[in-house]
Amino acid sequence: KDAADYTSKETTFSEVLSSYCDKIMRRDNKDITEADEPEHLDALVAVFAYITEKDVFQEFYQAKLARRLLQTTPNEELEKAMLERLQRMMGKSFTQKMEGMMTDRDSTGEYAAKFQADDAYKGLKCDFTGQVLKAGHWPSYKADVLTLPPKLSASIAAFERFYKRSNASRKLRWFFWFGQCEMSIAFAKQTKIAKGTVHQTAVLMIIDAAPNQTTKVIAEQLGI
Repeated sequence: KDAADYTSKETTFSEVLSSYCDKIMRRDNKDITEADEPEHLDALVAVFAYITEKDVFQEFYQAKLARRLLQTTPNEELEKAMLERLQRMMGKSFTQKMEGMMTDRDSTGEYAAKFQADDAYKGLKCDFTGQVLKAGHWPSYKADVLTLPPKLSASIAAFERFYKRSNASRKLRWFFWFGQCEMSIAFAKQTKIAKGTVHQTAVLMIIDAAPNQTTKVIAEQLGI
């Protein structure tokens, strides 16, 4: 689409309210104390009651919830409190997928503990945790075509072998956009810990193996 199509697009109040809810859930609003949160959630739901496009709010809220669950350490009590209020007003079907997202996140810790105790985990060159999400609960995302460096791809392959043993009929699709990595980088004077996305980490690993690569060659190796 032409850029003008986006700049002329009106922002709905449903989107504005979902963005404000996201700010509250992230606790970015310093004017609201923890003690004020229950009352503030009640006020948000009261405003939500007057919205005509509740399905639009649902879509935006679910997308923002996904980012909070995958890219931050969310306040689970606050998240559940908001979903309970929405459910009381709109019914179970309105919050069913979002509650499923919360359940998926809880199960991630269980998978991580079992994987790290499994033989498939032994011998890996890095620590790895895979988040298993049920496609029916989450927003649809574009497939990621990233080709990972050997150390990371070996971790992916090991996790798939572990997962398939108890879930043979299920297929795993990987979305690296939401992944996070922590790297230990040795400089001349000291070692630093750096955090970044999977894509950033993959680029740095290629440069570490061969410092004089051109951007074209790096892109070709990553398949992007």
